[in-house]
Amino acid sequence: MQNQIIAAADGSALGNPGPAGWAWYIDENHWAAGGWEHGTNNMGEIKAVLDLFEATAHRAESKLLIYCDSQYVINSLTQWMPGWKKRGWKKADGKPVQNRDLLEALDAASTGRDYEMVWVKGHAGHELNEAADARANAAAQAFKEGREPETGPGFPGSPHTAGEQSTPSTQAAQTRETENHAHAQDPDTLAADAHLSLEDFTETEVERARQGFDSLKLNGILKSASAIAAPDPQAVQERKTKLAEASARAAEREAQVQQRVLAEQELAESEAEENEEFEGEEFEEAEQESNSQGSVTENAVPEEPASAPTEIAASVPAQPDPSAPNPEDAMHAERELEMRGGSMSEPEISALLHERLVWVTATGRSVSRADTIAYRARAFTQQGNPAKQGVQVVDDHNVLIMAAVQTARGRVNRSSLWHYDTTAAPNGWRLRFRQETTAS
Repeated sequence: MQNQIIAAADGSALGNPGPAGWAWYIDENHWAAGGWEHGTNNMGEIKAVLDLFEATAHRAESKLLIYCDSQYVINSLTQWMPGWKKRGWKKADGKPVQNRDLLEALDAASTGRDYEMVWVKGHAGHELNEAADARANAAAQAFKEGREPETGPGFPGSPHTAGEQSTPSTQAAQTRETENHAHAQDPDTLAADAHLSLEDFTETEVERARQGFDSLKLNGILKSASAIAAPDPQAVQERKTKLAEASARAAEREAQVQQRVLAEQELAESEAEENEEFEGEEFEEAEQESNSQGSVTENAVPEEPASAPTEIAASVPAQPDPSAPNPEDAMHAERELEMRGGSMSEPEISALLHERLVWVTATGRSVSRADTIAYRARAFTQQGNPAKQGVQVVDDHNVLIMAAVQTARGRVNRSSLWHYDTTAAPNGWRLRFRQETTAS
């Protein structure tokens, strides 16, 4: 179409960081590719879109429709860029934005252009996306093998040279991102076979572990199996009372809510910027759709942070009721999941995960039950026994298990909420919520 250019852009990295490639594709006569000996997938994604803008600059009157499977690039260009620039290219948490050189160049190249970014799921059969992906991967493979990649014909008639080399400052950005990634993957040794009580955790660690559960409880997400089938009138009244009390305290907590809004933005940026916790180049992307501003399609608006948690009074009873669910069974399920979760069959692991499981990783990414099952070999990588572990019975149907553990992704403090459901196999306990934070 004369007034519209339709293309796909994609990036690839072997090792992430490692040999990296990028490519954009319109048709067999209009495409380009390139890469680096050492780079990341995000660098390739940005460079592909940047080179497409530069290659079509002489056709600025034509609308540019770009299919892209990276929400990191889409959100960077259409949502986060204004805030980054206002803060001097810093994220909401005050940390510098990675890949700044490439992003600044992308901002300049896209200014004044009529374009639309359309998210597509990677490796799902989209013709243009598959063509761009194949060429980006081929470029990465070429750098891995020490040969020059095929750069393609570019865009005929354009003064832009396809696959121009990165500037020295961009190479420095590559090095910084690579070093950051390597540092995050460097695990320290933890002592094994040490099981401590809940008191051995600091107040900050305990409060952080409870916040996720409190937010779910306040919003009525957690209910026992009997409550779902037949709500108890007294429980309903208690629920209304708690909501009324929470509303009365809303004014006092306004500052806290504002902090959570900033934290949510920080986590959203980290989710895309740090290259998907459980995935590598060999896995299909499992990105969630999010609505973007302006011209972005097929994206979902990030959820607002949960309301401030109510106070919670719960402790391990001195004399457990023999007829009540046994918290020891929850502990057994936790150990079984960590020791065998990565090698379990789908039916086995599905039986231990609640249908509405939410797993918040140390990078802030929220992982769904479906993704946890699909990438279980990368999700459950605990090494040895916890350095410390504590259990707290929240109520008859919920047990909070805290642990400091070593994983393939580094040392983390982990809180797991196990929910009891009489219909669940094998012992009624299923993982409902998990949150990990990087251990200091």
